[in-house]
Amino acid sequence: MSSPDGIVWEDYTDISYQLQARADTSNNGVFDPETGEFMIFTRIDCQYPPFNTNPSIVANCSKPWGLRRSARSVSKRWGAGANWSVAKGCSHGVAGYEQCK
Repeated sequence: MSSPDGIVWEDYTDISYQLQARADTSNNGVFDPETGEFMIFTRIDCQYPPFNTNPSIVANCSKPWGLRRSARSVSKRWGAGANWSVAKGCSHGVAGYEQCK
């Protein structure tokens, strides 16, 4: 959901399957004027299907980074009709040192 004033909110649209990421946290969206794209940051999680089939996640699940990590997705549009890319990992924790297990 988004709101320009924090009072009136747009309807919620679940894009987790489009991202192939959990997208179940406080996702953040920003506009990058250099690329002309909107970027959203979300959580990816190695252990839960169908999100654990995302190639960006599977490639890193065997590395010692823990199960949870952050990812980003991009789109030229915001809101209805946006076509978000599959989420790509952009930061990670360390196995055994995660906020939640």
